[in-house]
Amino acid sequence: MRSAYELYGQQHYCETAEFLGTIYSDTTISFPDGYLLLAKSKYLSGEKEESFKWFRLSIEKQGCDLKRYSTLESDSAYAEQLAEDSSWQELMTDYPRLHQNHEQTLNVSLRESIDSLTQEDQRIRKKRKEFDNQEDFRRSVARVDSTNFVALKELIRNNGGMPDRFKIGNNYFRFLTMLFHYIHPDNKQEWEYYTDMLFRNFKEEGGFPDNYTIMFFMDKNWYYSNMHGGGYQLYGTWHDRDTKAIYPIWDIENVDKRRYEIGAEPLWQFARDNNYILPESYTYRE
Repeated sequence: MRSAYELYGQQHYCETAEFLGTIYSDTTISFPDGYLLLAKSKYLSGEKEESFKWFRLSIEKQGCDLKRYSTLESDSAYAEQLAEDSSWQELMTDYPRLHQNHEQTLNVSLRESIDSLTQEDQRIRKKRKEFDNQEDFRRSVARVDSTNFVALKELIRNNGGMPDRFKIGNNYFRFLTMLFHYIHPDNKQEWEYYTDMLFRNFKEEGGFPDNYTIMFFMDKNWYYSNMHGGGYQLYGTWHDRDTKAIYPIWDIENVDKRRYEIGAEPLWQFARDNNYILPESYTYRE
């Protein structure tokens, strides 16, 4: 079998390793999320010993789940080569200790509080089929959400801002799910307060690294709001599953500007890569 190094070429990964190595020369930097790419680039450009330094740091500083990493890698030749590497096998043996080092940097009490609220948030939503009257179901959800939001606001206030991945690890996704259950564009003051806080964290601290998730949640809430008559989104992440047509977008002339500000590709590229149909009113240049 040809090695992954031979398949993907030395030059590309040498350049990537050099570029990211400069960014991460200060190992106190925890974002953007390039540790794994740097490790991969070092590995495939022949600097295997150096690569495992970054694999280890990806666990200790970013909580990366390397137990699943090689099975999820799209580069199958690289994944196979990595799985057979004795240094990788040694790293997997050491994984529990390294992961525990990361856990010790987190706010365990805050994470447990978020988990508790998440369980209540999901418990009521899973009971939809138990309600004969959907209006009763919506009222029950609203009561739980109202109580949970009071508790969530208190947690945000008492813990120096939003519970992001630096505070609660990868459970930050649960926090985002709840946050967008409780805030809504129709409550303009509340929506702007918490989304502004979210964007500041995303851009300045890197506590919420997944821009697509943020766009997806914001689009969902916008689409079901009463703003501008309803049925509009901000970023274009929602589409019809049958026709593949992207749902209408508010202020579509500036959609790519909004996507750029959150670090996303232009809408035409997103549509092309996913085989979606662009709105007729969208104009673009490749």
